[in-house]
Amino acid sequence: MNRVRAWLELVRAPNLFTAAADSLAGYWLCSATIDFPWQAGLMIATSVCLYAGGIVLNDLRDIETDRRERPARPLPSGRILVVSASVLYVASLGIALIASVGAGLVPDGSDVITIRATGFVVACAIAVVVALYDCVLKETAFGPVAMGACRALNVLLGMSVAGPLNWDIRMAAPLAMFVYVASFTAFGRKEVGISSRTRLTGGGIGVLLSIIILGVLAAKSLADDPATLVLWFALAIHLGRVTLRAVRHPQPLQVGYAMKTFILAVIAFDAVIASAAHGWPAAAVVMMLLVPAIVIGRWVYST
Repeated sequence: MNRVRAWLELVRAPNLFTAAADSLAGYWLCSATIDFPWQAGLMIATSVCLYAGGIVLNDLRDIETDRRERPARPLPSGRILVVSASVLYVASLGIALIASVGAGLVPDGSDVITIRATGFVVACAIAVVVALYDCVLKETAFGPVAMGACRALNVLLGMSVAGPLNWDIRMAAPLAMFVYVASFTAFGRKEVGISSRTRLTGGGIGVLLSIIILGVLAAKSLADDPATLVLWFALAIHLGRVTLRAVRHPQPLQVGYAMKTFILAVIAFDAVIASAAHGWPAAAVVMMLLVPAIVIGRWVYST
């Protein structure tokens, strides 16, 4: 059991459900109905594997820092060998790219199968940006930008599998996700030590802006669907409350709690994106991903 827990900690298992929510929300945003074909399953596999691989690469790059600051984590503690983690990273990346090709196969009703390469291209872009973040950009001012780009591309991955990408209001979804994730990444950059109130305030303002963009995307659904309106409003209030608490008390415990909240709230964020196209039924299905994320999160850390 301890061995299993070590692997779950290494890949931040609770967060894998947020990656699945990103691509599923993007898919439903651009699909005509709330369906779930096998291409969608491969798309989610792509998303989850890319996220897991990125987290493993991050820990491989940070192993010396973790030996000083987080010695109990799987790699510095020796519970998982560096070579084993390296194999997992390569395997995750390979599986993700293969699955992205499969997600782009579109049968046309006859014996002919069309290959839509957009999903594969987006998956490659995610892999490249993740590697740049982990290996080059993480400690620079561009770190939050790269992290936001990864999540925005993850939403775009789902959109690309659903059909051809069109530059319309639906592009507000990856934009909102970019602003949200870049903002809370900047917010939590000094999670280990005492945080600057200026940086926390700036990150909080960015989170608020992302909620506004999300509201613009889902405006029609918010007006027609009370359940979606309640979800959007509750998300805004909860994130605002957590942000204000961290700004008032910028200690590691409060900032760490805020970061965990921001990460898991990605699922609620995605639920509003899904509801922009299909109302509360789509939102409810995406929100169900919160259950395993929270349950596993009580056993395995997510930041």
